[in-house]
Amino acid sequence: RRNQMPVYCLNVTHLEISYYHLLSDKKIISIVHLCPNITHLSFINSIEFSNRALELIASSYPNLKYLNLCNNQLGDFRSFRAREIDDGEITEHSICGIICFSSKLQHLNITFCEITDIIIKKIASSCLNLKYLNLEGCDNISKEAID
Repeated sequence: RRNQMPVYCLNVTHLEISYYHLLSDKKIISIVHLCPNITHLSFINSIEFSNRALELIASSYPNLKYLNLCNNQLGDFRSFRAREIDDGEITEHSICGIICFSSKLQHLNITFCEITDIIIKKIASSCLNLKYLNLEGCDNISKEAID
């Protein structure tokens, strides 16, 4: 009986977890295993998980259409790049990976993530269905990459 999955989890397609600072890899792994049909993921100010978890999300949800990785915590701002240095966690490489795996993305919010032109070029070549892209606070992007 322990291995049975709750039936309601199979029907979940939208999941929003906001301002939950304890969202760990272990919790992401559980979500991926319990809710296999997610197409809409929002982690507003809840990104304390690592590269491994983000890569698991990318490979587990090929039909992902909406992804929000907004990290604009004003009081305790820590960008992806700072977390990479401090904690060995989410990097530009893993964001690049999710873009490659998620060709059906229509909405992508990577607000205040310290990405570079590399990610912008990857988005342009991989996310052909993208209708919305929020890059607010992404200060390391050149004008040339946007054009």
